[in-house]
This record gives sequence, C-alpha cells and structure tokens, in this order.
Amino acid sequence: MIKKLRLTQLVSTQFYQFFVRLLVVITNADPTKLKIILRVNPLKDLVDRIAKVLKQDQAYKETAEIKQLEEDRDDAIIGYVGYVKAQTRSKKANIKAAALFLLNYLNNLSPHIYAEDYSSESAILYKIYADYLNNTEVRNAIITIGAQDWLTQINDANVAFEAKYQARTVEIGVQATKDTYSDLRQPTREAYNGLVNIINARYEVALYENQDTTEYVNLMNNMNALIAQTEQIIESTKPKGDGKNPTTTTPPTTPGV
Repeated sequence: MIKKLRLTQLVSTQFYQFFVRLLVVITNADPTKLKIILRVNPLKDLVDRIAKVLKQDQAYKETAEIKQLEEDRDDAIIGYVGYVKAQTRSKKANIKAAALFLLNYLNNLSPHIYAEDYSSESAILYKIYADYLNNTEVRNAIITIGAQDWLTQINDANVAFEAKYQARTVEIGVQATKDTYSDLRQPTREAYNGLVNIINARYEVALYENQDTTEYVNLMNNMNALIAQTEQIIESTKPKGDGKNPTTTTPPTTPGV
C-alpha cells in the first residue's frame, strides 16, 4: 500500500517538485494500462497550473533584479556626465576643452540618457563605450580628463543589464495567470489523495481476483521510495529545537531597588 505523506509540511517549491517527480513515476508505470489515467489527468492539470504560478513569481523576482541593474547603469552614466561637467570648470585649458567636447558629444546622443527606454539607453551606452575604444578624438578626450574608469563602469553595468534582460524568457504579461499557489494547493492534495486511493483499490481488486499485481506493486514501491525521500526533505528543513518555550530565569535584582 502507498504510505501517507504530510503534504501540508512542504513549502511551495518542495510541493511542486514532489508532484513533478510523482508524475514521472506515474507516467513510467503506464497509467492507462493500470486504469488510473482518469485520476492522473486532473492532477497533471493542477501541477501545470502550479508551474505557471511559480514561473510568474520568478518573473516578478527577475523583474526586480533587472530594475536594480537598470539603476546601476543609470548611476554609471549619471556619474560620468557629472564628472564631465565638473571638468568643464578646470583651470587647465586642455582638460576644460576635452570636457566641453565630451559634454557636447553626450548631449547630442541624448540630453537625458538615463531617462531613455531600456533599448534606447542600451544602444546609447554601447555607442559611448564603442567610441571610447574606436574613436580617437573621443578616446583622447576621455583620457585627458581621466574618465577611463567611468567608461569601464558604464560598460560593465550595461552588459550585466542586457545579459539579464535578454535571458529572461518568461514575460509576465504573456504568462500571467489568475491562479495563486494557495488556491491550487488544496485541490492538488485532493487530486493526489484520489489517485492514491484508486491505485490502492486497483491493487486490492487485482489481488482479490488473483490477477498479476506486479505492475501495481512496482508503482507503489516507486511511489513509497519518492515519499521516503520527500519525508527526509521535510525532516532536514524542520526548524531545530523541541518546539517548547525556552526556560525563563528571573533576572537578578539590581542593588538598591
């Protein structure tokens, strides 16, 4: 028979991973042949919906990371522009001239580079760094005012932003779902219990009718092995301690009180 599992003690990712692995075990056992497919399909549908919820949550998290990377590159370009403006006040003619040249160059690209949309800002920052590498006049002016580190910071921040932005394959708008994990948890548990019940029942019937129970036994053994592994996960992630209130002691009395 299939062991009971304390599904309530699994957090969202553990809960989802258990059912992903369970469905692999079930699929390998040929649920149609074992006449349990009608209980498998509803469970599979619920697990697919949980996957969308978790992917959407991950997309929100990645969006927050992208926002931070966007702020990093904004800081870099704002800092660079501020540095160039400061150098226009230099008493050294060559530094002042180089700074004025760069300020005009930057203003021609955009008066407010940091306020451009994602793709426009990326393109502008790539051009700024490319010109630093390949445009002799721009490069010499940057070296003259000693702004090389700012260019490195701009490029590093822009590359990091673009890598994360392009790697995000889950778009919130496309993958949006009205489901929530808490809404899906109970129906999934119920679908799982229904599946367990039908497997146990089919096994009992086959046993009673002297039919070959090998495939049912193999399925139950594989499910019990997965349950045992999951129980180990539950135990390993439990808060340490016996759960009792800590012993309290009376604080020493302050002399004179």
